[in-house]
Amino acid sequence: MPVQLGKDSKGCFAKWGNQGHKYYYKCGSYIARKNAKRKAINQCIAIGDFSLKSVSDYPESVKNNAKRGIELNDKNNNKCATQVGKIRAQQLANGEPISEQTIRRMYSYLSRAETYYKNADQNDCGYISYLLWGGPEALTWSKRKVEEMDQQREMMKDIKFAESKISFDYDETLTKEKIKEKAIAFINNGINVYVISARHNADSMYELTDELGIPRSRVYATGSNKAKIEKIKELEITKHYDNNKDVINSIGSIGELVTLSIQERFTSLIKFLSNDNSAIK
Repeated sequence: MPVQLGKDSKGCFAKWGNQGHKYYYKCGSYIARKNAKRKAINQCIAIGDFSLKSVSDYPESVKNNAKRGIELNDKNNNKCATQVGKIRAQQLANGEPISEQTIRRMYSYLSRAETYYKNADQNDCGYISYLLWGGPEALTWSKRKVEEMDQQREMMKDIKFAESKISFDYDETLTKEKIKEKAIAFINNGINVYVISARHNADSMYELTDELGIPRSRVYATGSNKAKIEKIKELEITKHYDNNKDVINSIGSIGELVTLSIQERFTSLIKFLSNDNSAIK
């Protein structure tokens, strides 16, 4: 039951399935649409409709096929199928819940073995084994389930990604063109981007952060690298980019070191001396 996107008299919306709440967003806005989709997914998680747990909602025809396969196998001295196939048939015939792994194995086997079922005699092992795994109706059902599970996994990744908090140091980090492009990519994908600098004043950073669309409420001038590290931890940042090795070493796996070329290091030193920029110490 995926997220449904639609439009009515109130505007564009996203909702989970057919009965979910409508979360409206500004039509044409990628970020707004992504946020609305995230809210719809969060709703389905809250109501327990988003799960990869064992299920037993396969059609009655799947159960009947498994029962028919068991009967035919008995008539043929139970010679067909592996032990796994025979166990699977008992599960399906009894309507027992089956796991995601089992559903994927069903789809894999039924997709491969379909050729041995079509136009086969009912006493052929290929025909019987296929029924033991639920038959053609199980192929249709398992295919749909696998697609749903894959979609759910992707949406879970989207949720985790969308809820990330990415931060950048300012001097010789966000001011670098390649890092600026990275920040823009995060922002365009609806990620909350922060600037956490050791500068003493944030005013001089606003021209760039305003240009990038980073709210000023997410721009911090902490006054020192020690305070910067504390702010990163306080905000529960999930990834921080910085050219200062000491900062990166202090924050562990969430840190991403931004390296400078020799020319960039020289330029940075000249800038530092000319501006007396004690803020980045």
